[in-house]
Amino acid sequence: EYAPLVADIYWTRVVQYFGNKHAGKQVDLRLLWPLLDVTSVLDPHLMPVYHFGSMFLSDAPPRGAGRPDLAAELIERGIRANPDQWRLYYDLGFVYYFDMKDYAKASAAFYEGSKNPNSLIWMKILAAKIAAEGNSAQTSIFLWKDVYDTTSDPSIKENALNHLQLLQAQEDCEHIDRKCVV
Repeated sequence: EYAPLVADIYWTRVVQYFGNKHAGKQVDLRLLWPLLDVTSVLDPHLMPVYHFGSMFLSDAPPRGAGRPDLAAELIERGIRANPDQWRLYYDLGFVYYFDMKDYAKASAAFYEGSKNPNSLIWMKILAAKIAAEGNSAQTSIFLWKDVYDTTSDPSIKENALNHLQLLQAQEDCEHIDRKCVV
């Protein structure tokens, strides 16, 4: 019954540990993951642990621990414990996109989060845009079509249509390039 209180104490310790190391320009953050691990086990619903803890872990030294793999693991733990928290999918997509450069996983995380009825439309838009960046045109087309079909906002609908037309033009150019090579 005291686990949430102890988790709050551990979370305070995480912030102090990170802050002291950061202020002292120390890059050895070895204890960061164990502290976050214990905190998230004690209270799996303490949302700042996942949001800020993943930032502390994923940022490259000297700003962070340089461990985006552990950041993703922490957020995935948070998603399992709090499946209705769409912002965790945003955090996961952010880590995959910026820190790991894994566009397929980033797009999938944003798209999965967009399925939550409380999520904002830009989650689906991010999924579509990142899929295109990761050279996954078919996934991007699917997602932009979904944005186009599900929004009632005329500016978002127009934006989706523009992206669909651009993706079609890119596909047409690739088709022409393949024909010219022969």
